[in-house]
Amino acid sequence: MAIQRGRRLAVRWVLFAISLIVLLLLLKWGFGKIRDFLFDDNPHFVFRELRFEETTHFTNKSIQTYLEELGDDNGCIIGRTNLLNLDIGKLRQTFLANPLIESVEIRHIMPSTLDIRIKERTAIAYVSNAQTVTGLIDKNGVVFPKVDNRGLDENLPYIANVQNAEHLPMGTKSEDKYLLSAIEFINEVTIRPQIDGIAYTTYVIKINYEREWLECTLKPLFSNPVFPKGLLILIPCDKEKMLEAFERLEAILKIKLKEGSTLSFADITLQYNVNTRD
Repeated sequence: MAIQRGRRLAVRWVLFAISLIVLLLLLKWGFGKIRDFLFDDNPHFVFRELRFEETTHFTNKSIQTYLEELGDDNGCIIGRTNLLNLDIGKLRQTFLANPLIESVEIRHIMPSTLDIRIKERTAIAYVSNAQTVTGLIDKNGVVFPKVDNRGLDENLPYIANVQNAEHLPMGTKSEDKYLLSAIEFINEVTIRPQIDGIAYTTYVIKINYEREWLECTLKPLFSNPVFPKGLLILIPCDKEKMLEAFERLEAILKIKLKEGSTLSFADITLQYNVNTRD
């Protein structure tokens, strides 16, 4: 009798477990249908409008075309894609794969609008080998292609003699420490105040990999009594030594200004007995 009762109890527990599993599956199915009805298949959440503030190289039409070309899995098609099913994180990564794009913000505005905001990279210099321009570079050392002249400052400096310039990876920060030193130099020139009316900017930087220095041509921003036609300086690539060299340059410029003499060349890689030429 005890064995029979045990068997009946076991059967009841098995039936209870099966019923519970079936009930849970039905509930899951039911919730899925409800979600499909209210959200995933709801026509109110279908993509109807694209909001995009146009940039130098991207228009509303080009972004819309780009989204359509990505297809249903990765993209967003007007009149068909349900925005609640859109993987915004994945879509964001597809935009960031474009080397021209520095950052992108994507958000869904209920019920049917997609808002996209793109920030393009800003070039601070051309990158070139011994002969031709191969790309652009931003203040963070990220290289990107030169598509056209739109949005470019006509006075951008050139970084010349860059090794493997035509094969630099686009959209990523360069690993060439000498190229990054040239970027440090341009950034430093940008933030330094003028010296008693002497203001200058970078024209050309030639990288000397063997001697680990930069051959930089500076040009005056306006009438300059010390180097009216430009100034060639040699400056070390090492950041700490570069900052020290800038201090030496400023001291030399002040002396030349006080003397009323001009300067065309200065080797400020030297700590003592700096070589200069009028």
